[in-house]
Order: sequence, then structure tokens, then C-alpha cells
Amino acid sequence: EKENYASKSNNVDVAEGKLLNLNFDLEPSQNTLLVESQPLGAKIYVDGKYAGITPHVVTDLSEGVHEIKLIKQYYEEYSDTIVVGRNYDKKINLKLVRKWF
Repeated sequence: EKENYASKSNNVDVAEGKLLNLNFDLEPSQNTLLVESQPLGAKIYVDGKYAGITPHVVTDLSEGVHEIKLIKQYYEEYSDTIVVGRNYDKKINLKLVRKWF
């Protein structure tokens, strides 16, 4: 196992007294988050960095805790945290609240 990479495993039989070298080509984990909002067109920030505009698939999320923020003019800012694990593949659909001046 290696952080931010998909796990691989293999069962092998090794004769007693023998040595077997195994090599694995690890691939980055495909952690994704589909972010949708009503209304569409909100700016998405992950850990303070711009990630796109809804609807949008945020890719390459590292494992761990992340802050998700959505910002759209005339609407309340939305902020929450998510915990990303291995092979994380989620969808969130948020209804933004209109600001009244």
C-alpha cells in the first residue's frame, strides 16, 4: 500500500527456502467527487483552491479531510468538510440559499 494509490494484492505460493520478488505497478487512486448545485454555476473550492464550476467532477482528491466550499453571487456561501477514503466516489447536490438584502 502507498498513500493516494490504489491497493493491489496477489496470492502466490512460494516453495520453502525459495525467494520470490514481486513488482506491482501502482496506479493513483481515483478519488472523485461530483458536485452539483441549485442553481448551477457556483464556484467550487477544495481546501481553499479553485476547483471548477457546478456541475463539476473534482478528481485526484487525496485521502483525508477536505473542506468543500461553494460560492455564488446573491447566495449564501456553503461550506462543509468531507473525509475521503480509498476509491472515494461520491456525489453531492446542494441547494444554495438565496441572500435577501
